[in-house]
Amino acid sequence: MPKLPHQPLISWLFLLATTIGFTPNSSIATSNLDYLSSIKKFDVHTHERVDEPFIREILDKDNWKYINVCVASRGSESTQSQRENARLLLEKYPRYFAWTTTFNVEGMFEPGWVNSVLKGLKSDFDHGAIGVKAWKNIGMESRTEIIFNWMIPYSDRSGN
Repeated sequence: MPKLPHQPLISWLFLLATTIGFTPNSSIATSNLDYLSSIKKFDVHTHERVDEPFIREILDKDNWKYINVCVASRGSESTQSQRENARLLLEKYPRYFAWTTTFNVEGMFEPGWVNSVLKGLKSDFDHGAIGVKAWKNIGMESRTEIIFNWMIPYSDRSGN
């Protein structure tokens, strides 16, 4: 499902409603709105992939910052594209964006996979990533291979 650009507004409205206690008193609402606007807010799970001025306008207006989460869900090209976009957004607009990196599970039982993943993660952290998203494909898409290679003792694989 695509990320809606007004998602921070929905979160903001919920926070506003709970902050002012649904009171009709406009002076309380005004002071709470001023206070709420002054608080730095983080949306800690976004998938912002485009450089659009209106997004930054919304983030400025409501004092938000996005944390982009990269996921390894559609293969290495998609993952690499997400990582590059997240890096560029952070590089250009550090006030608005932070990001978490990820890694692909393809080839996880091949020689060199661990070193390749670690090299990529180090590069991403060197370029500002603040965390790593281990996506659910590790336990879902790769489950058969994981069970066979990691959980079944080698002597049991022949069926004996």
